[in-house]
Amino acid sequence: DEEKEEADSLFDFTPELIESDRFFTLSAGETSVVIEKAKGHVTRIIHEGKNLLEKPIQFNFWRAPTDNDRNIMLKWKQAGFDRVLPRVYSVKAKVKDGLCSVRCKMSLAPIYLQKVLELDVTYIIGGDGSIDVTVKAKKEMLMPDLPRFGLRLFMPKEMDQAEYYGYGPYESYIDKKQASYMSRFATTAKENHEDYIKPQENGSHYGCLEALVADEWGNGIEAVSEKGFNFNISCYTQEELASKMHNFELEEADCTVVCLDYAMSGIGSNSCGPRPKEHHLFNEPKFKYHIRINMI
Repeated sequence: DEEKEEADSLFDFTPELIESDRFFTLSAGETSVVIEKAKGHVTRIIHEGKNLLEKPIQFNFWRAPTDNDRNIMLKWKQAGFDRVLPRVYSVKAKVKDGLCSVRCKMSLAPIYLQKVLELDVTYIIGGDGSIDVTVKAKKEMLMPDLPRFGLRLFMPKEMDQAEYYGYGPYESYIDKKQASYMSRFATTAKENHEDYIKPQENGSHYGCLEALVADEWGNGIEAVSEKGFNFNISCYTQEELASKMHNFELEEADCTVVCLDYAMSGIGSNSCGPRPKEHHLFNEPKFKYHIRINMI
């Protein structure tokens, strides 16, 4: 164990912090993470000279409505869930005990409407270039149940290979996993897509402890969480799935879309029966989400 720790330490670097008017840049070795002060999100992850993001990472709680969401969808849209924007109240950075961290206090709200979530977000980069993201959230309970909450990454198109340890090989949700089992699976962005005639939310995998997304040479990221998360990789954005009436109308995104969700509301049966059971709905007044992103 001592030999292993000594070997691992050879790959650790002292994290550095650079501040500009708009950004904080956290760096360790061959990895740099750029955080935009005004929006509180990660705009770039540079690893070994390559940017792993085509667009900034989003805090996401919308999903392309399913057939069973046809009733609750009206409340979601009325509350502006499909058009939220981040608002940052304070952002601070520090270097302490060999770690660089940025803390953002912010909210997510539609324009002209009440905020939905208050977030206290901390980003920490370790000496190995890993990124720890911790979100402490408080929900406005007058708002409807949330469709989901998590991080949405827009990665280069060629990073479309995935492995995950969770419920598979079929799509699985908190109330739709009986046909799946816990194991390690491999897929691609295209293979993971469930081709419903009416495009909608699909392809998520419940209870994942780790997920890897990479190109054909193995370059990419690994997401890890002790409490588990919902993982999805897709060649379509949720906006594209929500906007098209038929599967043959879908157009692929110019990137690979990856979702790392703390929670997802159940799929239910509300198209022809009752709404999902209360314990399958995501309506926590407060929750804490932690996930680590390793570079590979």
